[in-house]
Amino acid sequence: MVDILIFPQFESFGGAKTYFYHLLKYCIQKKYIVCVILNSYQLDSSLTTFLNTQSIKYIIIPGWFIKLRKLFAKFSEILIIILEIFYAFIYWHRFKPKRILISATKPGQLFGLFLIPTKIIYILHTYPTKNLTIYQNLLLKYKKAKVNLITVSDFSRNQICKYIPIAKENVVAFPPFVNNYQCQKPNKTTGQINILTCGHVIWYKQPDLWLNIALKIVSKYENVNFTWVGSGPDIQKIKNAIPLNYVKRINFVGMKVDLSPFYCKADIYFQPSLIESFGMSVAEAMSASLPVLATDVGALSEVIDQEKTGYLVKNNDQENLIQKLELLINDPKLRQRLGALGSVKFEKQYNFKNWVNKMDQSLKLKP
Repeated sequence: MVDILIFPQFESFGGAKTYFYHLLKYCIQKKYIVCVILNSYQLDSSLTTFLNTQSIKYIIIPGWFIKLRKLFAKFSEILIIILEIFYAFIYWHRFKPKRILISATKPGQLFGLFLIPTKIIYILHTYPTKNLTIYQNLLLKYKKAKVNLITVSDFSRNQICKYIPIAKENVVAFPPFVNNYQCQKPNKTTGQINILTCGHVIWYKQPDLWLNIALKIVSKYENVNFTWVGSGPDIQKIKNAIPLNYVKRINFVGMKVDLSPFYCKADIYFQPSLIESFGMSVAEAMSASLPVLATDVGALSEVIDQEKTGYLVKNNDQENLIQKLELLINDPKLRQRLGALGSVKFEKQYNFKNWVNKMDQSLKLKP
């Protein structure tokens, strides 16, 4: 028997994977007995080492299931739901958990597990922009009050309550615990200015807009460099669009396990996203005392205090984004002031103790 059976959905890089690690550390601290159900592509060497070192049970979903799911996806949603119920029921019957915890990156993901007669904790890392399917609604209606849904921001909670038929009292929103990249920074008045972005290189991070702005800035300021840490489907396309005379000043460095050197070297954090359910990298930048410039989308207004810890600009307002970047580039005292206030907010709101208290209330489970 285990306390919690975890079904995490995450890619090789990003906030959902970071959140998953924090979940495991939380369970270790609380001395919960857990078992994790993973896809083979999720199990890299660092995660394998962590799970084995901490003696955490984990099971790899067999390859035949993955192939069958891809096949079923071509025909019918109901076939996928039946398949999900089948494999989840096997693990539920084997481990008899007190709770099932689903960490989802898409609304409606793994709703088939709602048919299992156990209390469900459903963590949603994004937010819906349209209504659920008929089958997803039926599954949620069946489960009724036996589902507690956790999300990472008030904005996401409002979107969930708008599009998903679930009682508001069953949806709780609280920010995740965020890695602290606090470091000593010299008080710059001259020299190189490094502008940092972290995250997937994908359409909803607007890398095309990012590159257009970077090109305009580096053509005007010889002492400014841009770095994007992360990988994704659009990375090669964007790299190919960088003129040869700027390839050393506009860098895509790929995915990195340790982000500390990048946050500590940076002077400004820049994130012109289209969608943000929270903004993990923005909060991490604040921990490193970086002033933040971002688009005013999703939950970023909950993380960034306008003109106090950074600037929020209307999405696609390229001219205003450039103006705010230039303001930060040319005013080191402003950068220092905004960064210091961001660090203070980070320490108050995104620490592990606050997050643990909220998780305790949500799980309502004693070891």
